[in-house]
Parts: sequence; structure tokens; C-alpha cells
Amino acid sequence: DLAEGLELDKNDVVDQVRDRFKFIHDAPVLFTSALTRLGLSRVPSTIAEVYTQFDQRTDATELGRTLLAALGERPIPGRGRSRPRMNGIVQDGVRPPTFVITCKNRDNIHFSYRRYIENRIRRAHGFDAVPLRIFYRES
Repeated sequence: DLAEGLELDKNDVVDQVRDRFKFIHDAPVLFTSALTRLGLSRVPSTIAEVYTQFDQRTDATELGRTLLAALGERPIPGRGRSRPRMNGIVQDGVRPPTFVITCKNRDNIHFSYRRYIENRIRRAHGFDAVPLRIFYRES
């Protein structure tokens, strides 16, 4: 209601919200109006969807396939004996979804590759609205 006279673009507002609240950048952004009740009907279903993702368990076999596909499409950069290797993945918990990847030379896995793995897990298993915790454990 307050934004009518400001000529704001929804995409710009979403970008500003995500920039300001970086710690919850995965959360959906809804536009509502307290005066006209516009958009309020979507709030309960969005809450239910986010909670479902927050409490979701994923099959270990499917997680393994996702990891293998990611490694096959884009191998981990590195050379020689200190080249990092990922051996497996399991879901260790929910609320928030927590994953443990067993690997060798975990300190040599670049942060951009860790982000790549996280994004692959998100896309493959529907975790687009919740934070993920991913731990890399030496095997």
C-alpha cells in the first residue's frame, strides 16, 4: 500500500531484500497488502512449502547419484597427490537439512566448488527455499 506512489519495481525490491537479509537469502519474498488483503492468501501455502523443505529427508542413493553427476559434469580442480576427492554423501539431519560429504583433502576444495555442490543438491532435491548445512568430513 505504501509503495504505490514510490514507483518501485518488484524485482528491485526483491534484490534489496535479499541484499539486506543475506543470512536468509533462500527464503521466498511475498508481496502483501494489509489494507486490501492482496497476497495474503499465499502466505499459509508458502509457509507450508518452506516447512516441508525444512523437514525433508532425501534418499541416500539419490544423493549419491546427484554427487556423482556433479563430479562427472565438473570434476574437482586440483593436481597431484593433494587433489581433493569426494567419496560419498549422506543426509545427517533435518531442520535445517544437513549433509555430510566424505572426502580426501577437504581443505583443498575451493569455496566456489562447494557452492556448486550445494546448488546441485538444491536443484536436484527441491531445497530452493531453505538454508542447507553441508559438512566436509575427511575419510
